[in-house]
Amino acid sequence: MVPDVYWKIESVLFKGLQAMVVTWLHSGGYGVVEVGDDISAVEDSEAVLLCNHQSTADTPLIMIVLWPKGMCSGKVMWIMDHIFRFTHFGLMSTIRNDFFIRQGKETRSQQGVLLEEHLKQHYSSSKRKWIILFPEGGFLRKRREASQEYARKNGYPVLQHVTLPRIGALKTILNTLGDGQSFESEHGDMQNGMNKSQEKLKWVVDMTIGYRNGNALDMLGMCVGYIEPQNIHVHFRAYPVSQIPQDSEDLLQWLYARYEEKEKLLDHFYQHGVFPPDFTDRNYDEEIMSMQREIEKEITDTQDLIGPLQSLESLIEEYAQEDQVYRQKLSDLGSRYTHIRKIRGDGNCFFRGFGFSYLESLLKNDVEYESFKKIAAQSKDELVTLGFPQFTIEDFHDTFMEVVKMVEKKCSVEELLRSFNDQGLSDYFVVYLRLVVSGHLQKENEFFASFIEGGRSVKEFCNQEVEPMGKESDHIHVIALAQAFGTGVLIEYMDRGGDTCNTHIFPDGAQPSVHLLYRPGHYDILYNVR
Repeated sequence: MVPDVYWKIESVLFKGLQAMVVTWLHSGGYGVVEVGDDISAVEDSEAVLLCNHQSTADTPLIMIVLWPKGMCSGKVMWIMDHIFRFTHFGLMSTIRNDFFIRQGKETRSQQGVLLEEHLKQHYSSSKRKWIILFPEGGFLRKRREASQEYARKNGYPVLQHVTLPRIGALKTILNTLGDGQSFESEHGDMQNGMNKSQEKLKWVVDMTIGYRNGNALDMLGMCVGYIEPQNIHVHFRAYPVSQIPQDSEDLLQWLYARYEEKEKLLDHFYQHGVFPPDFTDRNYDEEIMSMQREIEKEITDTQDLIGPLQSLESLIEEYAQEDQVYRQKLSDLGSRYTHIRKIRGDGNCFFRGFGFSYLESLLKNDVEYESFKKIAAQSKDELVTLGFPQFTIEDFHDTFMEVVKMVEKKCSVEELLRSFNDQGLSDYFVVYLRLVVSGHLQKENEFFASFIEGGRSVKEFCNQEVEPMGKESDHIHVIALAQAFGTGVLIEYMDRGGDTCNTHIFPDGAQPSVHLLYRPGHYDILYNVR
C-alpha cells in the first residue's frame, strides 16, 4: 500500500479508536470546560502541545479535547515515558511510531539524539500534525518534592500545583521541526538542508488541566465510572513558533515562565472553581497582577500589619444600624473584652496576630517565656530532622529568634509593635510559624490525617495550605500551633448564627495566653479579659 494512503487510513482508524474513549468518559458523566485561546484556529497546523501532568487521566482527557477538532486527533505523535511501551496503549503507539523516552541524566543526551532521528524519520512520513509532550517528565505527586528542592537550591520559583519543566525534548522538537534554524547546532547549514524536507512546526500550544479541588482523576476511574461525574477544566494559550526563543537559556526561562503562569492559573482555579477570564490583549495575567498590586497597595497604605489598640466599641461603626445580629454579638463580646487590635487582612492574619499577642503576653510571664524560648530554639533541628532543608529554614529561624529575644530584653509593647510592622521582620516571623505548624502536622501525621479533606496526605496539605504565605488558617492550623508551643489559644467566633459569639479554646482545657476574634475569613486580637 502507498504510505500516504496507509497513514491517511491509519489516522481515521485512530480517531475512531479515540471515539470509544470519548464515549466511555461522556457516558460516565465527565465533561470538559475549555477556556483561553480558541485552538480550533490552529487545529490543522503543525503544533506541539505542552501539558501539565497530574495523573493517568491526562491522556484520555487530551483525547477528549482534541477529538472534535478536525483530524488533528488522528494525526498526533505522543512522546511518553518508555514504561508505557509495555501497556496496551504502548503496543498501539509502537505501531503508530510514537516515541518512548527514557528519564535520567545518564541517558539524557542519547535520548535527544534518538528523538531527533525519530522526528526526521517519522513525523512527516507518518503525516503527523500535533506532538503531545508532558515537559515535567512525570506525575505531579511524584515530582513535586524534588522539584521544590531543586527550585530552592537554584533560586527558581517554588511551585505547588505544577513542577519545574525540562526543556530537552522541547528543544529537540523545535530544533528539528522549527523554522529551520538549528538551536546552537554546530552544523547549522547541514541541519537547514535536512529540515527543508520536513513539515515545519507553526505553533506551541500550552494546555493547563485543572481537576476539581486539585484531586486528579485516574484513567481507570474515568473509564469504569466509579469516580463521581464532574467537569474537568482546561486552559489554552497558543504561541507562534516564531515567538519562541532559540537560545537554550532563553528557552528555559520562557518555559519556566509558562509554568509560573500555570501555577497562577491553577491557584485561581482551586480557589474559585474556574480559570480566570482572558483579556483580549492577551495580557490578562499582567492585568490580574496589576489589579492585585493596586489592592495590596491600597491595603498597605491604609492599614498597618498590626494596628494600634482600639476600643472594642469602634467595631460598631463597621456594621449598619439595622444589622442587629452583629450588634448583639458585639454587645456580648463587650461583656468580656474592652479593646481590639486589628491585623491586616493579607491571609496571614492568624499567624501574625498569634505571634504578636503571644509575645506581648510573655512580657509579663517569665516562666512561660523560658519554656517557649527553649521550644523555639530547638524547633529548627526538629524541622531538619523531619526533612526540611537546613539552608532554607536557617535564615527564617534566626530572624524568628531575634524577635523572640526582644521579650527577654524586656522591650516595650511599642518596640514589639514596630518590629511586627516591619514587613521584612514580620513576614520572616510568619514564615517560620508556618514551618513550625507544617512540621508539627507531619510529626503528628496519624492524628491530623483524619481532619484533612479532599483525599490529600498531610504533606500535600502542608505544601498547599500551610507553608505558602497568604493562605488562610482554619482549626487545624490553630490546634497545631498551640500544641507545638505548648500554649493555649482562645478564639471568639462571630458569625450570623445565634445571639452570642461561640468561644473555643485550643487545645481543650488549656489556659489561653492568646485571645483572638474571628470574623469570616479574618482574625484580630482581643484584650483585657473582664
